[in-house]
Amino acid sequence: MQRRRMAWGAVARLRPSHSRVISVLLTGTLVLGMAAACFLVMEIGQAVLRALPALPLGIAVHTLQLAAAAMAWRCLFHAPRPGVWSMLRARWIRESLNGLLPLVGIGGGVLAGLAIARQTDRPFAGVAAGATVDLLIESVTELPFLLVGLAVFALVAPGTLSLSHLGALVLPLALATALAVSIRLGVGRETALRLLRRIGFDGALRSLCKSLAVVNSGTGPIAQAAAWHLLAWTLGAAEVWAILAVLGTPVSLAEAYVIESLGMAARSLGFVLPAGLGAQEAGLAAVGVALGVPLQEAIAMAMLKRLREVLMNVPGLIAWQRTERRAATASGGY
Repeated sequence: MQRRRMAWGAVARLRPSHSRVISVLLTGTLVLGMAAACFLVMEIGQAVLRALPALPLGIAVHTLQLAAAAMAWRCLFHAPRPGVWSMLRARWIRESLNGLLPLVGIGGGVLAGLAIARQTDRPFAGVAAGATVDLLIESVTELPFLLVGLAVFALVAPGTLSLSHLGALVLPLALATALAVSIRLGVGRETALRLLRRIGFDGALRSLCKSLAVVNSGTGPIAQAAAWHLLAWTLGAAEVWAILAVLGTPVSLAEAYVIESLGMAARSLGFVLPAGLGAQEAGLAAVGVALGVPLQEAIAMAMLKRLREVLMNVPGLIAWQRTERRAATASGGY
């Protein structure tokens, strides 16, 4: 027990969770989040205010998305798996960190995995590896989600999307899928292992293999995780449908699916920005206008989704900060 506490104390000292750093980061994020929310409301004005009644429904829908994504991540743990509530909280914190901090998608999962590692007594490196695998599965399942949206878009608005735009949307997800398949099939694995051993990375390689052993990479768990992620992607269409209905410009569920799928693909193109800031709004608004939604209402819909994101992510960031402060205090990190 003493050795375990010393280990977590070392992790606490190494990771960027010092109280002053967290406080400055948290304060800055809160200020930026509130400023962004105020700016969005003022910029779009009446359209956003008219859409505000849809905000509670949007939060409810996104909570269901978070629950589905949490179940996907949970599938990658060997039994006994972490509790559902623990995984839901970790997924909420993971999304909050990725949405508000410049962590380029993967950092939030690694930091959120700290709590899971502590609760389940699993090695942190293994939990972080599981979060990375889960992120890859999430990216892969976005491809069929996008392809269905493109097929429906071609039916309801033929000739709207050029080949260059189509390629820009599909190519990154196709490359991620190709990477995942090659890893799964072990393409080039032996060559890479020999190269790593030759250049002296034996120790790092053994540590990596030990970490990956924590991940349940069987066909069944990966298929289950993929199904949960596909459900999470699809649920997002309900939020688009509800917001536009409140704005008085209703669309069909199929059209809402198109807007969500292409909008999220556009967000993926802006992966270097926190939460695809700007790319998501442009994608959602552009697809909405192409389907006949008035420009002001399309922008208001995109802005309200971002406002919902800020309202859910700021508490998640606060919850993470409190969790890490308690953990650091218990391990003597402060």
